[in-house]
Amino acid sequence: MEPNVTTDPTSILFLNQERLTRLPPASIRLGFLDISNALVNHRRVVRSAEWALVLETSASLLGLGYAYLGILRRHASTSTHSNQAFLNVGETFRKAFAAIAKNDERERVVSETRERLSQDDPELLSRIEDILQQIELGKTRFPRINDRISNVRSAKADAAVRSAASLAVAALSRGLQGLMHYYFNVSFSSFDPASSIDNLDRVQRTFSQILEKNQSTLLSAQRQLYASVVNDVDTNVVIESAYSLVRLVEDIMPSFAAAQARFLRIVHGLRDAGKGGASEKAGALLASAGFLSREAIASHAAANALTLEVGATRSSRAEQLLTRANDVAFDTDIPNGKNTKLSKLDATDDGTFVEVSGFAQLFQQGRSPDGKLISRVEILDPSSGATASASAVFVHLPHAGVTEGAFLNMSGVYRSSSDLLDGEAGIEIDVLSLADLAARSWRIQLLRYAEPWIEVWRNQLNLYWSIGPHAFAEDDSEEANRGAAELVFAPFAREF
Repeated sequence: MEPNVTTDPTSILFLNQERLTRLPPASIRLGFLDISNALVNHRRVVRSAEWALVLETSASLLGLGYAYLGILRRHASTSTHSNQAFLNVGETFRKAFAAIAKNDERERVVSETRERLSQDDPELLSRIEDILQQIELGKTRFPRINDRISNVRSAKADAAVRSAASLAVAALSRGLQGLMHYYFNVSFSSFDPASSIDNLDRVQRTFSQILEKNQSTLLSAQRQLYASVVNDVDTNVVIESAYSLVRLVEDIMPSFAAAQARFLRIVHGLRDAGKGGASEKAGALLASAGFLSREAIASHAAANALTLEVGATRSSRAEQLLTRANDVAFDTDIPNGKNTKLSKLDATDDGTFVEVSGFAQLFQQGRSPDGKLISRVEILDPSSGATASASAVFVHLPHAGVTEGAFLNMSGVYRSSSDLLDGEAGIEIDVLSLADLAARSWRIQLLRYAEPWIEVWRNQLNLYWSIGPHAFAEDDSEEANRGAAELVFAPFAREF
């Protein structure tokens, strides 16, 4: 029997966490294999739209991810403690060697040491002969010892921990995305929009309130994390703020996904009933909700990564995020073009930076003469019946989860004759300079911190779209009917 849509994923998550964390400590290598296998299986059931299994594997990924992060934290904490102990002992010996080297009796001390060790431990004598020679000559610097002390944590070991942590966060991020798509699809297939269409104003007002509340609560949690960094408080406070952000996202995502699915059914009903203006207004809300969902999942991934990288490994990425906070504002505006109706595009000057919106209805993928992947989409304004073509470079829109019937909002340059559209008129979707935006906004820095696992602005495109339902299709299918396509086609984790 397929699980009821009201099943609480939080309880499933903690059951998995409790079960996994009670197991005997696993090696990092075994945990790495467990998560890798779980990610592959999750991709398979998502691809096939087996929703009962998507729920199960998504919850398992969350449990595995948290358990594995716990193992890595303990490993990093133990390593740090052991390394510090080694450094302390090494420093004691270094000072002792330096004191002997300054002593007028150093030659006698070295001679006696050699004599004793040649009888008791010839191997040890061989290993420290270079040190004895330095003492004998009265030198107080011992480069080989200093090198060993300063390089206790090898770059190779750090890279191994970073790779393991990346896979753990991938499990958490994909598990949460899987839950989102589970709740969306089960709600979409079971909801009858008929009565809601008759009460459109009330339903639209309710969805708008849900959207605004979730935007506000996410922003508040992001600000709390920012404040804990800016105020240079104890590391534990930063970690707790990151955990608060994680918990918030996990709390809101199931019900928010279900609300978007129900509202999409209403929007489709409006279109079918010929109410183009109403469906367009409602579609704009859905595009904002789709973006907020991606931002929430990215915040979840970034915050989970921070709990390890700030508290244990202290990675260079974490250092940059912490040190830059005092130099930038929390947020900045994202550039958008002049708001333009599709029916007015023909009267727009070539090269104008515009913002347009509409429902996606036709997709085409191709290559430019120089080999660039070009994704094209036709969008429809249902109130006027006007259509327009748009192009995006280096991205496959259906593989990013942009579906037929999705409502798109985009900013880009209008071309009366676009090379990317085979000479036709249309929009070349703008590519955001996220590096420049991040130089002015810590919130953008936080969202970019999640890019090894999820890109909020896919390939930096100034494009926003509503989540769509997911149906099974062969990977080479031309149908854009897979809202969870990003879980199928995107890599589990990008190196960082």
